[in-house]
Amino acid sequence: MTTDWLSAVTFADKNNGTIVGANGTILHTANGGTTWIREQSGTTQTLCAVSFVNANIGIAVGLGVILHTTNGGATWTSQTNGVSATGSYLGVAFSDALNGTVVGFGGTVLRTIDGGASWSKQTNGIDPYKNLFGVSFSRQSTGIVVGDGGMVFTTTDGGSHWTTQVVGTTACLFGVSFSLPSRSFVMLKIFDVMGREVATLIEEELSAGAYAKQWNASGMPSGVYFYRLQAGTSSETKRLILQK
Repeated sequence: MTTDWLSAVTFADKNNGTIVGANGTILHTANGGTTWIREQSGTTQTLCAVSFVNANIGIAVGLGVILHTTNGGATWTSQTNGVSATGSYLGVAFSDALNGTVVGFGGTVLRTIDGGASWSKQTNGIDPYKNLFGVSFSRQSTGIVVGDGGMVFTTTDGGSHWTTQVVGTTACLFGVSFSLPSRSFVMLKIFDVMGREVATLIEEELSAGAYAKQWNASGMPSGVYFYRLQAGTSSETKRLILQK
C-alpha cells in the first residue's frame, strides 16, 4: 500500500475512512478498512491532519498546504486564499461543511466560514509563541485549541475571541475532546507505535453531551503514540507525541 510515514486517520462513517501522511500520501477506504486505495493529493508535502464532515466533504492539512475534497477524496484541490506556503498546519476541525478551524506552529489559528475557499487569521487571545497541535469544535461557535506548555484556549464565538484556560500542567498537549449527539457506547484507547494497547481511557456507554479526557502517562516513556476513539458507528485514530 505505502511505506510512507502516516500521521492521521479519520472515518466519516463505518465504511468511509481517510489516512494522510508524508509525501502527500492520502489513502481511502470505502469498506471499513478492508482495502485501501491511494488518492492523488497533488502535493509532496507532509500532511499532518484530516477531517471529514461527511463521506464526501473533507479537509487535509500539512506543511504549507490545505487541501479540500467534495467527492470523498477522488479529487483534491489546494486552497490558497489566506494560506501561507511556509505555514505548518497540524490540526483541523470542521463543525459543518462551511465552518472550520486549522491550527499550527507559531500560534497559528485559521478560520473559514465558506468551506475553505478563504481563510483568515485569528489572533485575539492566542499566544503567538506557542505551537498549537489540536483543535475541536462541538458546534459552530464553541471550540478548544491545545498546544505547547499545557496551553488550552477556548472560544464561544467561533474564534473571534480566545480565552486561556488553566489546566494544571505544563506538558505539551495533543488532547482529545468529543461530543455525542445521542447516547452511545464509547471506547478511547492509547496505542504505541508497534500497535500495542497501552491504556484504556474510556470503555462505557455515555449520555449525549461534550466530554474531555486526560491521559495520565506518568509511567510511559516519551515518544509517538496513537489514540483511537470509537463512538457508536464512528471511529477515528490520531497521532500524539508524549514529551517529558
